[in-house]
Amino acid sequence: DVLIPVGTTEAKIIDENSFQEHLVTNKLVFFGDGAAKCENILNHNQAIFPKINIYPSAKTVGFLASYLLENGQTEDLSSFEPYYLKDFYVPVAKPKVLP
Repeated sequence: DVLIPVGTTEAKIIDENSFQEHLVTNKLVFFGDGAAKCENILNHNQAIFPKINIYPSAKTVGFLASYLLENGQTEDLSSFEPYYLKDFYVPVAKPKVLP
């Protein structure tokens, strides 16, 4: 089996038709925080939901980086910026009043 990304990183609204263009010809493995939600919605024999918890980690990022490098896909680190799905938010602490 080959690991092939099926899209860009983005927030998705999942419905019963999500990923159909990929599931017609490929098996897709769903993992991480959103997998359980997808499992309840997607009903396709090519959609695989492992019964173990698989979450992105430094180990898997290293594996993916190695795979991409071996296939000639690199990033220009001088202009690379990380992409976050949500804006970074730091709440402002409320001042504490001493009695």
